[in-house]
Amino acid sequence: MLPFNGYSDAMNGDWEFWIKGLDNKNLSTEMSLIKMGKDNRFFVRDYSTDSEESFWAYQHNYLGGTLEFDVNVKQLNCSCAAGVYLTALDDEDCTMNPYPWDVRPKCATIDVMESNIRGFNTASHPCEFDQCDVQSQCKRSAIDVDYKAYGFGSTFKINTMYNYTVRTQFMAEKGSGDEFDSLKSIVTTLVQDGNEVVIEQDCEDYLQPLAYKLNKQMALAVSFFDVGLDNDIDEGCSTVCNDSSTMDI
Repeated sequence: MLPFNGYSDAMNGDWEFWIKGLDNKNLSTEMSLIKMGKDNRFFVRDYSTDSEESFWAYQHNYLGGTLEFDVNVKQLNCSCAAGVYLTALDDEDCTMNPYPWDVRPKCATIDVMESNIRGFNTASHPCEFDQCDVQSQCKRSAIDVDYKAYGFGSTFKINTMYNYTVRTQFMAEKGSGDEFDSLKSIVTTLVQDGNEVVIEQDCEDYLQPLAYKLNKQMALAVSFFDVGLDNDIDEGCSTVCNDSSTMDI
């Protein structure tokens, strides 16, 4: 188990969180910095434990709230991907345990980020009634905003040679009890040196099953994986994902 520092309203300020990667894979932490190598993943836990039970995963009330982090993907070429996800664990169909590469668990998820130096995607998978779409009906990309919104070099608003901030807001409405109960949209804002790129998942009906799950039922996971040359982050990729690549978050 490795510690890192983060801020959480639920923990009333700064908190020491814990992560555990896959065996024999590259993962290190220093204060608030996490460095991860290829073919690895972890779930964030609020206490140090080796247990894979979902009870120990950090599960915040995100509905009506914001998730924000800084990331550096300059070493991730077009066939690599850094992913940040919210996942509804249930210890049965969807767990913290690693799955075989060809098994797709029935997990309601929000792809907060899937990115590399060439592209940035966000999407949601409500998996209502245990029916999970192979392709999300609410997927959005930086290129949908502007073909110069995101990329490697100074001509892009978000230049992936350097750190940038990912701010995800779970826009909600309050019900009769003055509590948030309806998910309206998911707004992702990429920020760097005064530049902003806003990507909105504006498909309210499709997102609605996620509303109650966002209230302390979704765990935060991070991964770094090989998406291959034919992928939906950069369709024109011709460079193999390098084992020496790392991502910082």
